[in-house]
Amino acid sequence: MLGLTYYGHVNDISGYAEANRNLVRQLVAVGVRVKLYPLGIDLPDAGLPPELLEFYHSLRSTPENPRWPVLQAMIALGFRPQPNRYNIGLTMIETTGLPPVWVGACNRMQEIWVPSEFNRRVFMASGVDGNKIQVLPFGVDCERFRPGLPPLEIPGRQGFTFLSVFDWRPRKGFEFLLQAYSQEFTIRDNVCLVLKISNTAKVETSRRLREMRRYLRSGAMGPKVILLEQPLSYTEMPRLYASGDCFVLPTRGEGWNLPAIEAMASGLPVICTAWSAHMEYMNHSNSLLLNMERLEQVKPSGSWTDQIYSGSRWAKPSVNHLRILMRKVYENQEECRFLGAKARQDVLAKFTWQQSASRVRERLEQLVQR
Repeated sequence: MLGLTYYGHVNDISGYAEANRNLVRQLVAVGVRVKLYPLGIDLPDAGLPPELLEFYHSLRSTPENPRWPVLQAMIALGFRPQPNRYNIGLTMIETTGLPPVWVGACNRMQEIWVPSEFNRRVFMASGVDGNKIQVLPFGVDCERFRPGLPPLEIPGRQGFTFLSVFDWRPRKGFEFLLQAYSQEFTIRDNVCLVLKISNTAKVETSRRLREMRRYLRSGAMGPKVILLEQPLSYTEMPRLYASGDCFVLPTRGEGWNLPAIEAMASGLPVICTAWSAHMEYMNHSNSLLLNMERLEQVKPSGSWTDQIYSGSRWAKPSVNHLRILMRKVYENQEECRFLGAKARQDVLAKFTWQQSASRVRERLEQLVQR
């Protein structure tokens, strides 16, 4: 029987944990035995239901075969090749380059898995051995994220709802969203913007509010903005997407972009920057792609990611084009509902977690044969 020793964090709200949870579960479903070593990390808990917690806990007891490959799914700095094993690193990047320490860490593994062609190009251009790299796209749970769910109750929500889900970090481009929304709409428009944010960088509330006010229209004419900062449970997150009419994220760069593909699976039209890893599943036929003005140097933000992104570039989205796209969705709601339906159809066809696990199983079979 095919088997895999799997190291990664699974209980928190990070993108890596969400990917690990889904991939592990579907690998078991397609007949791969998984020995799970869950890693702890200082991030908020995802609020998983008891049956899922029990499932992941049970995988810690799987008898391990020393001939199985070892998969470490995390940032490359965490890779620890195990002697006399076939070591695979699953990782990703959101900018135009890898730091040298990442390149070295990747090249010490026998194989590197990345979720997109964007990542493959960046890793190779940075010095990772191209023969080691396998592109194995991630997916989305199209049963969990689907149209027709009861919307999450959001006090104050009114009219056409733009929704954005992101961690409060410069990479997410929240200032472009606030500027475009504030400049394009007023209180007279029957519209609101819901921002569901996490705060893993632990930015003080007063600083976040100052940053928001800097980009919003001053005075009584500003359009409605609702800030959701409380954690949402595993079952509440799909209902959050059901409460929106359009998902928008003018990001500077993504390694996969789980919120965007979750919104697409939920049947929402999606506005997102036309650059980085989500171009694996987004195109002009299923999304509203936001132009970027240019690639610009990443500026230090005082975060631990400064070391990772130092010397790299990422996108600067166009505020003017974002205004145009948001107005287009607002004024052509029926047309954009069809776009959301097309988005769900496309991700169902190629980018479910079941398909992702099948691709991993196929790769494991190739390794056994080799």
